[in-house]
Amino acid sequence: MRIENLNSRSRGIMFTIVAFPNGGLTAIPGTLKIRIRTRLGALLFALNLIPMASIMLLFQRVANTQQDLNAAIPQLQLAIFTNAFIFVVVGIFLTILISRNLSIPLGENIQTLKWVRNGHFDKIPGNL
Repeated sequence: MRIENLNSRSRGIMFTIVAFPNGGLTAIPGTLKIRIRTRLGALLFALNLIPMASIMLLFQRVANTQQDLNAAIPQLQLAIFTNAFIFVVVGIFLTILISRNLSIPLGENIQTLKWVRNGHFDKIPGNL
């Protein structure tokens, strides 16, 4: 993957968050609708499996390059703290993004149920 494409994707994600803060992107023709199960699977992969694999590979690399355990410990400590910080920041961002994607449709459903309970059958869900 080229860096130009990655930058363009990053700009697209940020534009989507800014332009559609309350959702509604899927109302535009040609956009993908991602199922909740797929979103949660991606969240699990990004927050659990990638950090675990990263730390395991880090241990493997340091064990293969350092014969002296006393020299390896500071190197491992710095690398683990750096990885942990990066993964925590990414995890917070992804959690906020996924929770907003899940809470907005649920809020619309709750509002629609309140309208039905109060006898307002002329409201259209999604046009809150």
